[in-house]
Amino acid sequence: PGAPARAPARGDLGRALAGRDLVPFQGVGAAAAVLAAIDAELGPRRPRMLFLCHDGGGGTLVHLRELLAVLGDRIAPVIAFGTPTGQVRLALSAGENRRGVVFEVPRQHADLLEVLRRARLRRLDVVHLFGFEAHGERLIAELGLPYDVTLVDYHHLARHPHLLTGQGRFCGDAALAAGDPGVLRQERPAFLAGAQRIVAISRDLAHRVGRIAPDLPLVCAAHWAPAPGDRRTILPPALHVEDEPLRVLLLGGITPI
Repeated sequence: PGAPARAPARGDLGRALAGRDLVPFQGVGAAAAVLAAIDAELGPRRPRMLFLCHDGGGGTLVHLRELLAVLGDRIAPVIAFGTPTGQVRLALSAGENRRGVVFEVPRQHADLLEVLRRARLRRLDVVHLFGFEAHGERLIAELGLPYDVTLVDYHHLARHPHLLTGQGRFCGDAALAAGDPGVLRQERPAFLAGAQRIVAISRDLAHRVGRIAPDLPLVCAAHWAPAPGDRRTILPPALHVEDEPLRVLLLGGITPI
């Protein structure tokens, strides 16, 4: 009783950062151990870039994973996944398995900040702060890195990330043009003003955000979907019995909306 907790071994930290384990940040010398594990996993040559992202998975994680695949060997990613419950999970990959080194915030905010400041990061991309906006904004301000903001939806500008009403219908472009306070946020997050670029991930998103906030330094990302010539032939099975029910399989969790 009363003995100080031991820092995790470098091998355990390396497996956690690589997405193969979940390890709490604890113990004397833990910051130095995490930094050593990061150096061992990433090496010295590629520039390191920090990504801030929520830990809810979904399309945001799909985008982040595809983005890192496109960037390939040009950068070394460090990802800070934030949760509404006050945890930040530090990882070097965007896997679905939610592994990494876990910091308890706000109690370990200073430790997380020390690790990120000493990790030789060159740049920051704010992918999505849903659920941990206040802490994410604090990290952006205190790290002082040049940064971009990625827009995968309308969360930072609207009350619903997909511009839907309570009945699950699109709110309508007329409501956006009128600045309807029931649809749009009346105050933007402060970190949008400091971004060097705000990258929308589709032309449709870029067009609509440009109408909502024409003063933002908006960039439309090039799309890396398969070329139009890449086709698939779909042959759905016929219904062979009169009045046979048509069964539709929904993959994944579907919300009421």
